[in-house]
Amino acid sequence: MRQGWHVLDPGVELEWNWHHQAICDHAQAVFADWKRAKTEFDFVQRIRNFLVNVPPGTAKSRIISVFFPPWVWLPENWPAFRFLCISGTPDVVVRDAGACKQLIEDPWFQENFKPTWKILASDQAKTRFANTAGGRRMSKGMTAKVTGLRADGIIVDDPHDMKDMSDVKREAVVVGWRDGWRNRLNDLRVSFRIGICQRGHEADWSAAFLEGQQAVHLNLPQEYGASICRCPTCTAGETPLGWSDPRRELGFRPESAYGPASGGKVLHPVRFPPKVLADELANGAFYYATQHNQAPAPPEGGIVKKAWLRYADMDQLPARFDRLVDSVDAATKAKDHERGSNTSMLLWGEKGPCKYLIDNVTGPELDLDYVLLVLRLRRRGLVVARPDVLAKLEDGGDALRLWAAARKPTARPDLPEGIITPAWWAGRGKIGATLVEDTVMGSSVCDTLAKELTDVVRMKPRESGGKGGGDDKVTRLMATQPSFQAHNVILLRGAPWLEGYVHELTVFPNGAKDDQVDATSQFLNWAKGSDAFMSAMRWKR
Repeated sequence: MRQGWHVLDPGVELEWNWHHQAICDHAQAVFADWKRAKTEFDFVQRIRNFLVNVPPGTAKSRIISVFFPPWVWLPENWPAFRFLCISGTPDVVVRDAGACKQLIEDPWFQENFKPTWKILASDQAKTRFANTAGGRRMSKGMTAKVTGLRADGIIVDDPHDMKDMSDVKREAVVVGWRDGWRNRLNDLRVSFRIGICQRGHEADWSAAFLEGQQAVHLNLPQEYGASICRCPTCTAGETPLGWSDPRRELGFRPESAYGPASGGKVLHPVRFPPKVLADELANGAFYYATQHNQAPAPPEGGIVKKAWLRYADMDQLPARFDRLVDSVDAATKAKDHERGSNTSMLLWGEKGPCKYLIDNVTGPELDLDYVLLVLRLRRRGLVVARPDVLAKLEDGGDALRLWAAARKPTARPDLPEGIITPAWWAGRGKIGATLVEDTVMGSSVCDTLAKELTDVVRMKPRESGGKGGGDDKVTRLMATQPSFQAHNVILLRGAPWLEGYVHELTVFPNGAKDDQVDATSQFLNWAKGSDAFMSAMRWKR
């Protein structure tokens, strides 16, 4: 690459950096292991799935999509190798296919490497070409139809169009990969996959790639420590080649500010001096976090800042709340569960302007019976302390449900000790409302809860586009910012749900989950009587 850079970018200096070398070394190792596995049956490949997350403008596409295929086709390597190159941006597909072909046909390549094959004139197009040795470089869009193509290696370069990371577009890319392109390989035992891109969301293509197979991850944020990844490679701190980020010796600075003020070690200081980083940061904190630091949100938080959150110990909580309110966000349809949505039941306590998050039951596959059980027990000042044990009971907890539903229950059902325990907040207030979103799909949940509970409030988010703006999830949470900024939202220090709640709240809207966020904004907007964002039916006492 260093020798052939002038072919494609004459007059532009290649400012070689350690990250270029790291990407090249790992790509070569991927191919070397594949080649050896083709001839040694019992050889175990070190890297079969390789992901690189790195900022734009770092020559990632040049290395993997343009220079790597011709290198593999060298006579001493494997001229018959077949590549399938995929991207979410049509322009990238055409650009890199053309650049790769231009490099191969240039006199510099022909004279220095003397390939024993030629580009096949009868099999050429803007997005594909083949050589006379049987090698082929094919290109497709990420959401294109899978039409029987297979390859020895798949390269995915920028699977998302980062200008449009809407849920629909993002999920279409992930589904297209999982259900289609992922296994379009000639030999599932040894063929490899390589991905290069930025992180745009916690549930983006990179997340699917890391979850779907044993992947080696080269995570290269602009500022070391700004991206916290918990995949096996990042947790270990080094790749199977023994490589680790050379900035590691400077230590983690995940809490640092962005850009030149951070004092953190930048990925490529020559190419990204302070003035450039300051200009990039001016495009927005979310842009800088995802594009440069491979993080779904800025370290200080997204719409809700970490500094706005207030915490209290148990002995600092009010002896009596003005009112207790349940706020429920239910995963109501099969598609919700397929997408990994949770059901979230938050119990809030109000004391003057302060809103205390008292209890939080959030998880996948919480059916309506369990939701009703939790809500009924809360009204009796009880909580399910061991849901794992409850789920294993022979009767599925039916006796407990009947007992919780009774208006005047007698003796408590015979349960193993510790499953149901008194709530710490018992006696500090009465639950006066249960907020449930009343959408087209959620109406059945509202109907069911309303039959069982007398305090259900049907929440009807305003339709988007009306006077005063839309009412999507982002707009709803933004409407609660004054409450957070005034430090009127208070969380229980040491609560078992605290870390997950704060993470989901502060990375929104780029987090993998948003159910606790929805339940939070639903309550806070209702509590302040903001009918510019919510309207609710009058509830019966």
